[in-house]
Amino acid sequence: MNVPLRRRRLAVAVCAALVVTFALVLRLRPFSEFVTLAFDDLGEGVAAGIAAVPCLLRAGRSTGRWRLSWALLGAALLSWCVGEFIWSYYELVSSQETPFPSLADAGFLLFPLFGLGGLLVRPSSAFVGRARTRILLDGVMVVASLFIISWTTSLGTVYHAGAQNTFGLVVSLAYPGSDVVLITVAVLVASRSRLNAGALLLIGGLVSMSVADSAFAYLVAAGTYGTGAFTDVAWVAAFLAIGVSALFPEADEAADSGRVEGAVSLSLPYFVLFSGTVASVVTVIRNIDTPATITVEAVAIVGLLLRQLLVVLDNRRLTASVMAQKDELTFRAFHDPLTGLANRALFHDRVAHALELHHRDMRPVSVIFVDLDDFKSVNDAFGHDAGDLVLSAVAERLRAVVRTGDTIARLGGDEFAVLVEDDGDPALVAVRLLDALSAPVPVGAYDVPVRASIGSTTLDPAQQRTDIQQLLKQADLAMYAAKRGGKGTAVRYTSELRADADDDLEQRIALSEDVRVGRIGTTFEPIVNARTGELYAMEALARWEYRGTPIAPAHFIPLAERGGFLADLDLLVARRALQVATAPELATKGMFVSTNVALTRMADGDLPRRLGELVSEFGVAARRLVLEVSEQDLLDDTRTVATVLALRGLGVGLAIDDFGVGYSNLSRLERIQPDVLKLDRSFVAPLDDPGAPRTLVRRVIQLAHDLGAVVVGEGVETQRQCDTLAELGCDAVQGFLFSMAEEEAAEVA
Repeated sequence: MNVPLRRRRLAVAVCAALVVTFALVLRLRPFSEFVTLAFDDLGEGVAAGIAAVPCLLRAGRSTGRWRLSWALLGAALLSWCVGEFIWSYYELVSSQETPFPSLADAGFLLFPLFGLGGLLVRPSSAFVGRARTRILLDGVMVVASLFIISWTTSLGTVYHAGAQNTFGLVVSLAYPGSDVVLITVAVLVASRSRLNAGALLLIGGLVSMSVADSAFAYLVAAGTYGTGAFTDVAWVAAFLAIGVSALFPEADEAADSGRVEGAVSLSLPYFVLFSGTVASVVTVIRNIDTPATITVEAVAIVGLLLRQLLVVLDNRRLTASVMAQKDELTFRAFHDPLTGLANRALFHDRVAHALELHHRDMRPVSVIFVDLDDFKSVNDAFGHDAGDLVLSAVAERLRAVVRTGDTIARLGGDEFAVLVEDDGDPALVAVRLLDALSAPVPVGAYDVPVRASIGSTTLDPAQQRTDIQQLLKQADLAMYAAKRGGKGTAVRYTSELRADADDDLEQRIALSEDVRVGRIGTTFEPIVNARTGELYAMEALARWEYRGTPIAPAHFIPLAERGGFLADLDLLVARRALQVATAPELATKGMFVSTNVALTRMADGDLPRRLGELVSEFGVAARRLVLEVSEQDLLDDTRTVATVLALRGLGVGLAIDDFGVGYSNLSRLERIQPDVLKLDRSFVAPLDDPGAPRTLVRRVIQLAHDLGAVVVGEGVETQRQCDTLAELGCDAVQGFLFSMAEEEAAEVA
């Protein structure tokens, strides 16, 4: 029921005006006694009837327990309305004295019954879960306290006033008794539930109704009730408050609703208990029914003690839960979620502590870095879930070979580290780690090989003070030395490694500058026809000198890759290749020039655009530029396929280098449609032996031809190798046998 805020405010103002008008008329009595009595009686009945309308309309538009709640509240107001009109009939129409009990009492007493049901069925956190035990104990405290208050004020007076018969006495006591129960539930709901303005109006109306009802019973029993008493105004105000509350959204529907918490809401039951205790003291002082009130007060106090015991137990349970969560959060903050090993933060903390012990007690400290080799290919080939399985298996193997007192950590990705303390031998640990990783890891139907490069460093007792960053850097340098040394090995840090690292940095800076300004040499290795020996094509190869000394490509190519400028080096050599391709000697024969492109560039979506600009700049046919990529690199990285296909769209050629040594995915090869397959030198070298088997080489060449590619044999060093390849169907060859032709190629350039 969505009533605009302005209409709700107007309804509250109108109801307030009606209550004030009703009170003024009863107070000032501008009419005759009979008219005032009729105004009083009929005004109360009309107010109850009017208030029932929005409650019943709200019930019709609600669902579930909300519908039942509003229906019961509407029924409570209607029953009181009917009872009031019956009462009015006796007072205004019938000439006889109003009987007691009468049908009017039935209507009046149905109000607290229906009102209680309307409160109890409303969705509330007060009556669910563990709150039910607390609410029960709060109810014992509140109902006992209210009983004492009621007994001291109205209930005791009604009881002692007596009645003409037992039934009349029961009916008389039912009024304050039912009011005690209704106020108890209202207090409990107010202290536990989420409240908004509408809920406060509802609870306030029910409490006001109950208080007025008990006051009326007291006044009647004392013989002091008269027309226009304050109870009559309180009834009208209570009815209208309940009716207006139906115009407000429920607490969980209101956007601006909030929960009444803190001292006000939580102290309500205790405030009632305090009031009951004061009333009990008054009865003791006045010596009125002292045993009964003390007994009831004892019940309230027992309820309080049990309630506080429950609070203590709940606090204990909550404290234990918080501590468990704290431990869990602490573990998560300092451990890797996948493997359960220490993470980088905890590892650094442990290393810092070990260094403190070293500085204080001269204890040795060793750090070992473990980096899995070619782990990226596992993710690319089998998926990241399989990669996670491999990492978890590696973690278990590391745990199995490392001492309990040492710290194993996963630093991130496929990087692990071990802190070795208390005279542990890092060299022995490194050997154990390599042995533990020697067996493949089963992933589904596959056995995935796992290798690692390991670097270690040790701070001996006699060594001078050092910091954590320096120690970790030494282990890192040793690990990268292991990778450069062929992977799958362990290297221990020495001062020479630091010198090599410094040289590496200096060379990387020099190489970067030379690439930027184009100070890179290029040589062209000839590719000749296997049958005729004529020049067939050329391969552009980068050459670089550092301080006048030639540096091997196997050294400076990784330098460029680690420095992040290998892409620029590749494009520089591609530009040189296109320059050669424009030479008339090559252009007239349609020869191609090939150049190597690293995997990092093959996965770069910007590569086709930049190469396309180069081809357009030199005005040569795109097919005369052939890009070489190794079979292993291309087939291990699925991300390169889209880039390769885009390059094919430009018309440039594609050559797969070192063909035959990788695990070729034939369906992907067919999709890529390479122009050239370069037969790996491992197939060529054995051909010097006349008795060497040739079946495999022939089949590899045939496979390449079936894919529509030209076959180039690499690493040809003897004429026998060249002749044998020609006999087996190889189209072209290259190698040291034709090194003299390299000078000829340079002249063409």
